[in-house]
Amino acid sequence: MKPYCVAVALLMLALSGCATDPRAARIGLSPGHSVGDAVVMTAIAGTAAVANRAAGNCYAACPNGTTCNTTTGMCDPLPCRGLCAVDEICDASQMIDRCVKRPAASLDIKAVTPKAQAPTAPQETAPTDAPVAPK
Repeated sequence: MKPYCVAVALLMLALSGCATDPRAARIGLSPGHSVGDAVVMTAIAGTAAVANRAAGNCYAACPNGTTCNTTTGMCDPLPCRGLCAVDEICDASQMIDRCVKRPAASLDIKAVTPKAQAPTAPQETAPTDAPVAPK
């Protein structure tokens, strides 16, 4: 995380303690419901989003049925919202995604025999640079 993100987060955390005025409780106003509190909490949420994004994550936590797209920082939906069982696959060919049973795997094993190849004539090799014995 970048140092300025940490500094901003700590500053917002410190300021949030100043946002509630104990005098407001004495006159019947409930603390934590003022415009200033809303501004401070929004700043804290924005700082957290920036810190998440700076760390390479999405701006916020992705809910169930979505996954984080680290390129855009947004949450992308999973096929069928991730609700298919282990033995099902998501069929997205229609307007509405639906889970369908996975086709059964074929366990038929067929032996394949190699075809006989015609014998080939041996190829002549090039002479080597080996010394030749004198005659």
